[in-house]
Amino acid sequence: MADAVIAECPQAPTPPSGSGPTLVDLQEFSSICSTGHTPNILTGAFLRILQNHFSTADYIEDPALRDNIAKIQPNDTTQGLLDNGILIAPVYKWDPAQLNQRIAIYLKRNQLQIQRYGINDGLTSGLGHAEDGSLETLRGEYHTVAVLGSHTLFCIGRIGRTGAETEVLAYEVFREIQQFSPAIRKDLKLTRLGITEVSDVSKIEEYDQHFVAAVVVGWAYFEKWRIVPDAPWLKTLSIDLVVKDS
Repeated sequence: MADAVIAECPQAPTPPSGSGPTLVDLQEFSSICSTGHTPNILTGAFLRILQNHFSTADYIEDPALRDNIAKIQPNDTTQGLLDNGILIAPVYKWDPAQLNQRIAIYLKRNQLQIQRYGINDGLTSGLGHAEDGSLETLRGEYHTVAVLGSHTLFCIGRIGRTGAETEVLAYEVFREIQQFSPAIRKDLKLTRLGITEVSDVSKIEEYDQHFVAAVVVGWAYFEKWRIVPDAPWLKTLSIDLVVKDS
């Protein structure tokens, strides 16, 4: 039996249900403590941060972007698609028809890398510290690996506007994530978080009415778990030779 262990987490509530990116409530209890750093949780966290930033003109720094307020797509689409406001969504919801004359940010989780420390994934056992600081005997085996990953935030602007709309949007996203990275890193229980790259601007080949610039957010955390045996380990293996008459 294995238990996930996340540092600095109080007693966790029931994990949220549903599919797709989970919106992490950064005002209260972080769902990281109940779900761990699953890809959809981190995607949902960055999605929520950007939606909150573009939810009102008061939060938007650049005046050229203040008329692009994020609006939630209605469940009933019989009235047609929303035709104004910034579109913020995970990349698997990419649909050029939704862009129309809107700017957009699409989020994509990139490849994960695993770094291993010590023999047998940093095996530790024996004595540990309780919450009050006293020594206690640890039950089971504790293991740790480092997980390094990143998200790409594709910032999409329109042709025929200021000519620099994509640049302005990408820098707005860069400043929002980078400046608040200490608070975001702490709330999401990450060991590292920061902007690692802002790409150049290029035209979208499949939809040539928009330009795109990529903002890459790098992050890392420690994956920790405990293995507790429910039964004694297998000690011997007995093999009997059975000869059958042909």
